[in-house]
Parts: sequence; C-alpha cells; structure tokens
Amino acid sequence: MKKILGISLLSLAFIGAASLYVDYSFRNSVKEDEDACKFLTPSVVAKSVVANLTNKKNSAFPGFNLKREDVIIDTSRVSIQDTMAYVPFTLTSRPGVKYVAMPRCADLNDVEYGEE
Repeated sequence: MKKILGISLLSLAFIGAASLYVDYSFRNSVKEDEDACKFLTPSVVAKSVVANLTNKKNSAFPGFNLKREDVIIDTSRVSIQDTMAYVPFTLTSRPGVKYVAMPRCADLNDVEYGEE
C-alpha cells in the first residue's frame, strides 16, 4: 500500500513539474515573439517567406519547385501582429488562389501556410 502511494505521489510530482515547464516554455516563447515583432519590417518578413517557399526542403508546397519569380507578395498588405506576421501571397502557377504565410516573429523559419 505504501509503495502504491509513493508511486502515485511521485507520478503526481512529475506531472506537476512537467506542467510548470511547459507553461514556462510557452510564456517564454510568446515573450520572445513579442520582443522580436517590434523590430521586424514588412520587407524583411516578405523576404523570409520567399526564402522559405523557395527552399527545396519546404514541405508546404511539395512538387511546386518554386523560384523567387513564382512568389508574388504585396508588402503593403503584410501585417505584423503581436507574435506573428500575416503575409498574403499568390503563386504565378495558381493566379486565382490566394495564400497566406504566418511566420513567428522570433523564428521566421517557423511558418504556417493556408489559403486566404
């Protein structure tokens, strides 16, 4: 009985410590993004998105083999938020489809893509 109670308490302590670590890490990454966003410009963010899209290891658009001239970004529409940027763009190979890239400010290589 004491062994089961000891294991239960140890498990509970481990879960509590893990939760605190995850919470601390999340808050720290949000602060890093907030600090970084203050110093970004639309042109820097746009160039980073183009570099990410044209990187052969990019898995967001497999098979497209994109080049710089394939990506059209209007930097006047780039919006830098609290923790990330909003970068609308189109591809010359799919002119009717509008996409959006959302890179984290602290790590411009950490990008989520979607359709607008």
